[in-house]
Amino acid sequence: METNGGAGIPAINFSEGDAMTAQVTDVLSFDGDEYAIHNEPLEAYFDKYPPRPEIEASCSACWRGYVATWRIKRSKLYLQRLDDFSGKLLKLKKELFPNEEGPVFASWFTGPLICPNGPEVQYIHMGYESTFEKYLIIEIENGLVTKTMDLSLDEYKQWQKNRFE
Repeated sequence: METNGGAGIPAINFSEGDAMTAQVTDVLSFDGDEYAIHNEPLEAYFDKYPPRPEIEASCSACWRGYVATWRIKRSKLYLQRLDDFSGKLLKLKKELFPNEEGPVFASWFTGPLICPNGPEVQYIHMGYESTFEKYLIIEIENGLVTKTMDLSLDEYKQWQKNRFE
């Protein structure tokens, strides 16, 4: 299985306080490839169903306290697993989804999955601001894939600009 877009490439995530530390990304399995995700779909669950559980951030490279592994299968987004930064499976998945065995359909998530898909062009030590030659954008609505786009860096920049206008 090929790893694209630097799956696991650290990126910056801002947490409470002024700490700035490179962050480990969530990972997506899609069409036989793995991608880093430059956003955090599980946070939408915590926003929709507060309060956010307290998850110990045992490492400054993972302020959110977990790494989520996602899979798209038959046009549906699933949460495959939750790990703490050390790779230990969190009990959190069972606590959040007590009636779910195996992958959890991410019906709570609506928005794009932003996946770098190519060599890094410029490293920027802030947020998910590093740039890549290409991007795979997967539009999700209530856990269902509605659109995929393969974009060049210039097309991605225009897509971002259009989103925020």
